[in-house]
Amino acid sequence: MTEIIASKVSEKKIYYKCPFCWTNQKGRQFNSKYFKNGKEAVGRFPTIHHHGNETQKLDNFTTSRSSHCSFVKGNIDLIINDSTKRVDDLIVYF
Repeated sequence: MTEIIASKVSEKKIYYKCPFCWTNQKGRQFNSKYFKNGKEAVGRFPTIHHHGNETQKLDNFTTSRSSHCSFVKGNIDLIINDSTKRVDDLIVYF
């Protein structure tokens, strides 16, 4: 099982930057931040996935969820810890 520290949490959602996929400005997803020739694709950034926060908790906890990433099969553990930013449901900036 893969453990990922959540970037942000609100009472309704848990957001995390995926370590397995990157998105370009056109919204296309890739499984690497590099081109096939090995050079870094500076226009690619980690894809942000989110899950519902069924517990509605904002304190530290870990939850197991199915991956939203097309490059990962199975479940992931989302870790909400002291480095996870707590945000309001209406205002989410990255």
